Amino acid sequence: MVVGIIFMFAEGFTVSFAFFFAGLGALATALACYFYPFIAESVTRQLLLFSAMSLVSLLLLRPRVMRLLYRKETRLDGRKAFIGKRAKALTDIRMNGIETGKVLFDGTEWSATQSEDSPGIVAGSTVEIVQMEGLTLHVRLVHSEYK
Repeated sequence: MVVGIIFMFAEGFTVSFAFFFAGLGALATALACYFYPFIAESVTRQLLLFSAMSLVSLLLLRPRVMRLLYRKETRLDGRKAFIGKRAKALTDIRMNGIETGKVLFDGTEWSATQSEDSPGIVAGSTVEIVQMEGLTLHVRLVHSEYK
């Protein structure tokens, strides 16, 4: 039992989780010895049980633990995180990007131009961000405030 606790404590100083599963094997062996005295009578049985429990817990649980702790977060760069998101037009935006307007996206006011495939955008309309160039968003109309 003490060996299991020592292994689990030692795991705090590593990142491999090998000691943790050896600790689980030691704890399982200690519990088995307590409940099944015939295992405690033989050191060979204890070592076999310890090895088997450590190996089984390592093979079955380690991949899950590693996935939980070291998830790869899919991070988008700044530009890609904007694409497809919706914003609100604060001003009219003229066609073909001749004149920029303003949109409100995520609580921040941005300069915006209209994408080529979008009809005229009036203030109050919902727009979708299709591209980001510098600090200017290229948007297309999703829902017009005026019909």
